Amino acid sequence: ALLFILEHVISWCFRTLRLGGKAKMKLRANLFATTLQLSDRALGSFDDGDLSKVMDTETDFAITRVWQRFFDLVRSALGLLVKTVLALRIAGTLPESSALFLILCMPLMIVALTAVFLIRNQKQILLYHNSFVADENWIAFMYMCSQCRSVILGYKQGWQFTESFRQVHQMYNKIAYSALAYSSDTLWIIRYMFTTVNVLVLFIGGKATRSGRLSLGELLVLLKAVDGFGKDLFNVATIVTDMINGSAAIR
Repeated sequence: ALLFILEHVISWCFRTLRLGGKAKMKLRANLFATTLQLSDRALGSFDDGDLSKVMDTETDFAITRVWQRFFDLVRSALGLLVKTVLALRIAGTLPESSALFLILCMPLMIVALTAVFLIRNQKQILLYHNSFVADENWIAFMYMCSQCRSVILGYKQGWQFTESFRQVHQMYNKIAYSALAYSSDTLWIIRYMFTTVNVLVLFIGGKATRSGRLSLGELLVLLKAVDGFGKDLFNVATIVTDMINGSAAIR
């Protein structure tokens, strides 16, 4: 109960700092100041609505998914470190073979997690970057149509531009879905890997229990330690995935 109350107090104190709002305001103020100093030629490289979209959605995405999630990453990493120490202490109470198996499972999960991110993170960033560009495109198209509204209505081409808008937005939906699906698949790959490790522990530990080399209680402790470490490591993986996705906004 004391730990629960302490966690709530720490969460409340952190929330009252309002770091997210302050960071967004500071970043948007810097972007606004930079925008005011852009030359006409530099402004010409942006479509109508691009800058406002960057200051709105992409700034929010970068702060929420990268900067703020970094605090969650540090907290989860420290928690994982503490639980790793506890798991090693538990390993000291197990037979030598079971303790060695538990100790080997933890770096195996970490290596698998690192390998997945190294293989998939570049494409994941690229997909989210493309989704931001596609998001800017339909905004720019809307701005252009609003400025040419009288001409569009004068030539009675409203239906055609409406259909063009649907196509532009459909393209954004398709790219955004691809990015989200790729990110979700990354987490599912990691989850399958961790589940495979748990199944191996259950299989090998079960055989050891049947042969009498491991008691049922020791097997349950081993399974609980491996499963708990995997869940905490998967929580870290979820945070890292959010940060990878958010880094596309500042690419």
